[in-house]
Amino acid sequence: MRVLGIERAKMHGWPNPYTFTKAMGEMLLGHLKEDLQLIILRPTVILSTYKEPFPGWIEGMRTTDTFIVGYGKGKQTITMGDKESIIDMIPADMVVNSIIAAMVAHRNRSSHTTVYHISSSRSNQLNMGDIVQVFVDHFKKNPWIDERGKPVKVKKFHLLDSMASLHKYIAIHYKSLLMIIKLANLILCQYFKTLHSNLERKINRAIRLAELYKPYLFFKGIFNDSNVEMLQMITRESNADDTFNFDPTTIQWEQYFKEIHIPGLVKYIF
Repeated sequence: MRVLGIERAKMHGWPNPYTFTKAMGEMLLGHLKEDLQLIILRPTVILSTYKEPFPGWIEGMRTTDTFIVGYGKGKQTITMGDKESIIDMIPADMVVNSIIAAMVAHRNRSSHTTVYHISSSRSNQLNMGDIVQVFVDHFKKNPWIDERGKPVKVKKFHLLDSMASLHKYIAIHYKSLLMIIKLANLILCQYFKTLHSNLERKINRAIRLAELYKPYLFFKGIFNDSNVEMLQMITRESNADDTFNFDPTTIQWEQYFKEIHIPGLVKYIF
């Protein structure tokens, strides 16, 4: 079913069933809404909270977090992607604030459809290379302390530009090592069985994640958030912009990742 879902999504121009079913949901609402007012909010990659209920709160991993957690735990040092790709992100509490602001702003509106892109790519861009540099620097200076109480030393992180480069890197750095361990297992009655399994799992994980996130790791699109700017203007006129902040230009990305998001991941996800 998973393979069928991916094939069907791609056939209709979507990278995966997740985005495809979201689009289907919007189409269904548009078709059945009749004279109801319809507000569609499309948040991009949702990160941990910026301020509320407190900074850094998060439940579950989101896209880039997979690589941050894998690297911080010393389990992943490679992935595929373009360092210039725009990674469009927004903190969770800003998404909630935009929903509340939209409900208030549209309470007396007539029947129509409005789409809000809750995003940062147009007003406060962040690219893949910047994120990688931030989390590499963070874990070199602040290594994660594992369950045995020992700091995990991180290595250099490799951002490769294609699947071919990824497979080539794996072939050079891991395939020969796997063969040596496999041979040693035959001679020593599977003494290195766990080591072999862990290394094989590490390789398969890197390939699986690269294939899964490829559409996002090479994405250079910018979302039109002009409707959100108008919503921000209405919120400011009501003097509610401090209470319901959803303006991505207020975020200093490097500071947010180092002081809020990554510590939040370590606390709630690691």
